[in-house]
Amino acid sequence: MNIQMKITSSTDLFIEDLLNATYASTADARQKTVFKEALRGLVRLSKVEQMHEMRVSLEKLIGDPSLIAMCQRTKSRQRNHATSGRWPQQMEFNQFD
Repeated sequence: MNIQMKITSSTDLFIEDLLNATYASTADARQKTVFKEALRGLVRLSKVEQMHEMRVSLEKLIGDPSLIAMCQRTKSRQRNHATSGRWPQQMEFNQFD
């Protein structure tokens, strides 16, 4: 049974291309799946390492960890405020005082 998963991101597309270039038709479905999941794990690990490096750089730049937490809270509030009440606040036209 051959089940194709929908490719949703450029990373998945790249992994699929790398898989096809590496194994072509020599590997069975199990080997391809193991290789694909190993590559996905490496991508996730790379993203975590990148985020950690960014946090460390930010701490060096700002210095005080409490300032970093304050910046994160402010950004979160801005996101929540931007998405929470946008539509009900539309102007109503054609109304006169």
